[in-house]
Amino acid sequence: MRYHIFIWVAILLAICGCAMVQPSSKPKESAVFQASADVHFLQKNWWYARFRIEWPEDAEPFWHTDLMIAHQVVAPVLKQYQDFINLWRFHRRAARDQTGHQFSFIFYAGPEIADQVYNCLELNSVLKLMRETGLIIEVIYNDFDGNTRSEISSTSDPHWSETIRNAWPYFIMGTSNMWLHMIGDISSQMADCLDTDTTTIEKLQMHYQKVNKTINMQWRNQGNHALLHHLNALFGYQPVVVNEKREMIF
Repeated sequence: MRYHIFIWVAILLAICGCAMVQPSSKPKESAVFQASADVHFLQKNWWYARFRIEWPEDAEPFWHTDLMIAHQVVAPVLKQYQDFINLWRFHRRAARDQTGHQFSFIFYAGPEIADQVYNCLELNSVLKLMRETGLIIEVIYNDFDGNTRSEISSTSDPHWSETIRNAWPYFIMGTSNMWLHMIGDISSQMADCLDTDTTTIEKLQMHYQKVNKTINMQWRNQGNHALLHHLNALFGYQPVVVNEKREMIF
């Protein structure tokens, strides 16, 4: 009899203990996705976050803004959700057309992860500052209905062979990751390292202008050997057809 009483007391204490747990103080939107045994088997798609950037007439694109978005806005999300994003990459473009200057973060994950990634981006304080000052005109996210980009190759160039379409996302993720690491490394070396909680948009732009200048110089002087030569070596030094110009653009 006493044994049964002890069991019931233990059960009641366990129930009370669960009831006394305090809810998280974090907003719902920023909660990390709770992994389950089935998370890696959910339907995955390619998702885009497109950042449209101010580009005044008769001015060069603000290329340093791409670095600011990658380092201050996207990098924290990648760190938080790295276990749930299978593939990702950046895309940069600027042309005098309807799209204009646009920086894109593209990632391959399930819709539950995409929803939380989008929410985390929206809560970013630097993104909010860039919007308020007009540096970012618009942020465009995928609709959750009708996303048909479910294959690994879905966002590769359709003119490539099937083999290259399937393999290319792994290559471009590596180069995107390298570029992001270069931004972080050079940024931390700068004497004017920023406290993003108190800095102004002007200070942020000046900082990433200097980071961008350094990266451009390193790409110009070392990219041929560090990237192009070793890429060629990986493919057994086989020749590749290029459009020959004085300054080679690949």
